Amino acid sequence: MAGYIVRLIETYGLEVYSNVIYLRPDAGRRDPGQFVQNIAGHEVLTRYKVFRLIEIDGQSILETKPMGLLPFTPLMKRPKEVSAEAWLRRCVQTADSVNVENKTAYLGTLAVLGSLVYEPETIVRRIVQTITHTAASVPKSAPPHPNFPQSTACQHRPLSSVHPHRLTTP
Repeated sequence: MAGYIVRLIETYGLEVYSNVIYLRPDAGRRDPGQFVQNIAGHEVLTRYKVFRLIEIDGQSILETKPMGLLPFTPLMKRPKEVSAEAWLRRCVQTADSVNVENKTAYLGTLAVLGSLVYEPETIVRRIVQTITHTAASVPKSAPPHPNFPQSTACQHRPLSSVHPHRLTTP
């Protein structure tokens, strides 16, 4: 990391902001936000900002709906009074409510990330239930959703094959 930072500064004159993002709730608990690296016989101290998603207020993300962060919400801190299952439901419903170009890929991303803390089958089931409920509530006179044509609105094969195995740490 230190070598990369130095190259960016020397080559491009860029300010470099180093960050580490921990996705899993149990990851990075003892990360001090710095490390010492021996480069050519010199100790180089590299400092970086640590972000642990479990420490980020997920409810505020759901309320503001930033598209790039919504797939990460299952990994974020949920309100204390909300169960894990209810939180996942809120995350999926909110992600499903935003207008994105490829809803299948978007929800698939949420499924892959969410599988770090939830069983993949649980996530896929929740997504299918949400999509099915959404499709059932669309009036017959409305045009079909561009990412879910009427002939395939209830086919969810892509989501079940996105991430077949739960990710584990080595």
